[in-house]
Amino acid sequence: MSITAYIGILGSGKTYEVVRSVILPAFLNGRRIVTNIEGVTHEKFMDFILNDEKLKDITPGIVIPVSDDDVNKESFLPYKGSGETFCKPGDLICIDEAWRFWETDKMLLTGHRSFFAEHRHFADKESGFTCDIVIISQDLGSICRFIKSRIETTYRMQKHLALGLAKRYRVDIYMGAKTYKKSLTSSYQEKYNPKYFPLFHSHDERNAKETRVDKRQNIFRQAKLWIMFLFSIISFAVATYFISSFLNRGQTSSQNIVHAQKTEPAAPLPSVAPSSPPVAVLPLSRTWKISGTLKDHGADFVIISDSNGAFRLIGKEVFIGQGMMMYALIDNERVTYFSGSVK
Repeated sequence: MSITAYIGILGSGKTYEVVRSVILPAFLNGRRIVTNIEGVTHEKFMDFILNDEKLKDITPGIVIPVSDDDVNKESFLPYKGSGETFCKPGDLICIDEAWRFWETDKMLLTGHRSFFAEHRHFADKESGFTCDIVIISQDLGSICRFIKSRIETTYRMQKHLALGLAKRYRVDIYMGAKTYKKSLTSSYQEKYNPKYFPLFHSHDERNAKETRVDKRQNIFRQAKLWIMFLFSIISFAVATYFISSFLNRGQTSSQNIVHAQKTEPAAPLPSVAPSSPPVAVLPLSRTWKISGTLKDHGADFVIISDSNGAFRLIGKEVFIGQGMMMYALIDNERVTYFSGSVK
């Protein structure tokens, strides 16, 4: 048997979690459930499983709703040496707003004190289940220390008011009753499923509606946040534009150079000796001369120019030789450092 606590402020999802994750699975497992949660009845749970084709073949348990007056009776919980009690060994007992009954040690009845101290001894003879009790409260500070020191696991629900997500909440799970960071074992996000709403009442009145008296708690209503968001988008767009322009400019230059190389007449293979007759008889170019070399993105180019100040980039692989003796055959003429004419 375990003592488990579900805590959270009003509307944080603690009652929903108990109904969906504790009572319903126990009911489907054939257990006897006793609870004072508003609106929980055996008929509602039977209707729930009858409307689900996957659940029609199970053997359900029984849900017994009780009042706060019932919980406050000495004979409500089983204890050593007791006679007939309302709750039986093996029951799952879920008590909402537990501070009403066990806020201080003085409020703790003798029979209840015995139950919390020796709860694991109360087992059902047929099913073998021991008693499990779930305590629901807004904060464990409102529960007496005698019970609090015996809590095995605490589930804390928090709603996402700051994010404006009314249909979602977070569940933090702690070992023991202390909700310290070192006691945190896991956290997960949950979303309300409307199909479980008919199983209980989250308000005393069915038509009750919750509103926010001050909507500034929603961070998405802060103008500063939207200004920073828009600034980030604009900055990203501008940076993307400049980077794209820079990269495309480099690609365009390379394409123009390659195109210029392809339009040149085929040069003799480098393996052809410079002294071969075809090369020796070609005249020096009267238009172009070598002006220098250039390295760009790992590629080597030779710059040639004419007397009018026009420049061309030619791939270095077209040229033969090294240094001042380097030359290439362009337009059926030899282009060297000494070719070309002075204007």
